[in-house]
Amino acid sequence: TIHIVRPYEERKQMFKESSYVYPNPVRTFGKIKCILHEPADLKIEIFDILGNLVWSKMVNYVLGEYLFNWDVTNTSGRKIKRGIYLCSLEARETETNKKLKAINKFMVIK
Repeated sequence: TIHIVRPYEERKQMFKESSYVYPNPVRTFGKIKCILHEPADLKIEIFDILGNLVWSKMVNYVLGEYLFNWDVTNTSGRKIKRGIYLCSLEARETETNKKLKAINKFMVIK
């Protein structure tokens, strides 16, 4: 396997461009997707429009495309209300310990 090391700023931009929540608007489930070109630990957080943490997940050692199916529930397992939410994806690269971050706005409708 050939491993191409890209400059940090290029990886940061590529992470922002490849990270998103779909479909948007979300009804009964949503998909959270990102692509990491270097090994990293990934933290996914969902916030309401007021900045309150609704849901979070930590995934260790992600490389390449990562896709997560989210069932539109909070940390207690209850369905969240309709409205506007923010999805924060933060990757901490394993070797360099640098952070890549992307924030996506999406809507939940029912």
